[in-house]
Amino acid sequence: MKRLILLLISGITALPILAQLNGDGYYRIQNTSKYGRYLTISNNKVDETNKSAITSGNEGNVYGLKTITNPFSDPSSIIYISKDNTAKSNNAYNIQAQGINPLRFLKDNGAELKIYPDGGNYFLYGSKGAITLYLVDNNGSDGYIKVARKDAYKENQLWKLYPVDGTADYFGITPDENIKVGDKYYTTIYASFPFQLGESMKAYYVGEGKLDKGTPYAELKEINGKVPAATPVIIECSSLDPADNKVSLLSGSDAPKTISGNKLKGVYFCYVKMFPNTDMENPSENYQEIKNVIEYDSKKMRVLGLVNGKLGLVDAGDDALVITQIVTKDRKTVLGQGRYLPANKAYFPIDESIAEATANGILLLDQQGIEDLNNLITDDKATFEKNEEGGNTVSVTGDDNVSGNYKIPEKVTGNDGNEYDVTGIASDTFKDNKNLTSITIPSSVNSIGDAAFSGCENLKEITVYVDEPIALGSNGASVFEGVNFETCTLYVPEASIDKYKADEIWGQFKNILAITAGIHDIRLDVDKTNNVYNLQGQKVLRHSSDIEQLPKGVYVIKGKKIIKK
Repeated sequence: MKRLILLLISGITALPILAQLNGDGYYRIQNTSKYGRYLTISNNKVDETNKSAITSGNEGNVYGLKTITNPFSDPSSIIYISKDNTAKSNNAYNIQAQGINPLRFLKDNGAELKIYPDGGNYFLYGSKGAITLYLVDNNGSDGYIKVARKDAYKENQLWKLYPVDGTADYFGITPDENIKVGDKYYTTIYASFPFQLGESMKAYYVGEGKLDKGTPYAELKEINGKVPAATPVIIECSSLDPADNKVSLLSGSDAPKTISGNKLKGVYFCYVKMFPNTDMENPSENYQEIKNVIEYDSKKMRVLGLVNGKLGLVDAGDDALVITQIVTKDRKTVLGQGRYLPANKAYFPIDESIAEATANGILLLDQQGIEDLNNLITDDKATFEKNEEGGNTVSVTGDDNVSGNYKIPEKVTGNDGNEYDVTGIASDTFKDNKNLTSITIPSSVNSIGDAAFSGCENLKEITVYVDEPIALGSNGASVFEGVNFETCTLYVPEASIDKYKADEIWGQFKNILAITAGIHDIRLDVDKTNNVYNLQGQKVLRHSSDIEQLPKGVYVIKGKKIIKK
């Protein structure tokens, strides 16, 4: 479901009945009409024609202001009202949200915004000399604000003011139900006001990372309790209900300082207003629009999402964007279609040159996660870990997916994009693996840890390309404990057979045979019948000269193991 629709159907909870303007502070402003909608600052662009009409005393629309039904998780509904100490009258005020005062043009034109009580409610109006225009919630579903004379729209002229105290009236975070890791939900928020997190909540910003090669990642850095104003952040919550995710709004000395190094960018507005053009002769000009949006660009942006079940930054789908689509009266022409970043959300900008490399997502990792990622390397089956001695060397450490015939590679490419030599087999790597039947150890390996092959009772062949018997762990006897020395054949370089037979541990294998580099490195007597066998002892060819008919693999000819490449 599109985010635009989600905003319209969010749950509605009643705000408190008491309303009062009590000094400078954060407020919500609710119209007393049958709609009961709340004022928001949703646009920092005011149509020039209407602005001129307003300041000249005529009725008009203020497209920087809008009303909504459910304000609890909408930062644009948090309005800071402060006394205008530069004004001549005592009841002149400024309203501020989303980093702007959308009625600033009143003051620029010699007018003042006034808030005047009427019983338990208030009039909000602009005044300049004998001219007075009142803010009213426009009739209809659009929810845009009009200014009109006092005798017009009387039922929509009064407003209630609610101090946002964090208890009866609060601001809460509604996370994205689709972005869940474990029992935690996540979302992004970009608000002009500073706030302190509630219980069971965390806030993060995004720092540097590696995006150009290997597994793309960026560092996830936690913010300690208080989020500065105008700071795009990622919020972690334990509940989808904003009532469980309340934050405390801050001001003055309680507000934290700006955070440096945050790579996230924020969006305040996503405002698209369409107006029909009375001239229907040209369908391409049927609509004029006031638009204040940032269009999503997959080559330059990533948004919060999941990467293989983990928190990350991804190419946005329609569900993460606001989609607009206007159809003309002839039902044929689609106008104003666009995919825009939602208001009060954050995105991660990327360079176009790495768009392809990050198409599958950017992992968000804390410092430990980055260390783990850089320390772990996987091929299609086994896991490798960097060796303590440093350099570009790794050891095989995990075998969760290893089965059948596994060939340890000589080199692997790490998640950091660097290439590493495989120089060891760590302790317990293949321990108790009942699915491993054949293992090939490359010439790069110089050590095997304790119990590396312990319990591999179905291991039938071990092929070692190392000339000298490989050094075993401190408990060498445990390396092959449980391997059947009678039925498991050890293949080594032909010149090294005697060395392996003389070794205390390697020499326990009853069958130690020679291996050559490959089928193209041996000369066969094609005039004789040389039977070709597979590793299971089954005859697959009568004539070794027909070896090219066989697929790539390992075969046995005259007692020698041959690799067909």
